[in-house]
Amino acid sequence: MKPVRGVGNLAPASYASLGESSRPFFPPAPRPFRPPIANEFDELDHKLPDHSHRRPSFSPDPRDWCIFCRICDLKEPNVILYQDQDCVVFNDHRPVAPNHFLVVTRHHIPNVRSLIKSDIPIIQMLWSIGQRELEKRGANLVDARLGFHKPPRNSVNHLHMHVISPASTLSRGEKKRFGLDTWYFVSVEKVLKFLENLD
Repeated sequence: MKPVRGVGNLAPASYASLGESSRPFFPPAPRPFRPPIANEFDELDHKLPDHSHRRPSFSPDPRDWCIFCRICDLKEPNVILYQDQDCVVFNDHRPVAPNHFLVVTRHHIPNVRSLIKSDIPIIQMLWSIGQRELEKRGANLVDARLGFHKPPRNSVNHLHMHVISPASTLSRGEKKRFGLDTWYFVSVEKVLKFLENLD
């Protein structure tokens, strides 16, 4: 019986007669940690395929199945902090800071990748309303974070801006989810800059 390198005489040369369970266990070599690279919003990350056109077959109208559309239409229970003809503001259902709410467009826009240059006034409106709501609460505007999750990391495929204050209280995991201009999250300033540079 010929010994197998690394396991001495305990392992036979052939394991066919003993079954698969008799094979010695060799743990896989650890893979080196590679932190994600923050791509520019206006470069590689924006060129990824957008699957936001996919819709459930039972209804083509997003107001029938989109949870944020239903909240805007008062078909789903929620505490509305502010509303007008263009947007609705309500608290995030999993807040990560003392002040964490969403500013949502009434019109169903899937996500930041669906925006075009003519949508700049919409983003400016969301930004203005978010800052105004923070002022109403007496929140710290300097230590605030306003921005959007980028697909496929957005939880709801309806454009919504996160407003968080104070951002300095975010935990390590929350800083990853809401880190400025990362794979996960993009600031409202970066979105406006990108849209302004579109042809």
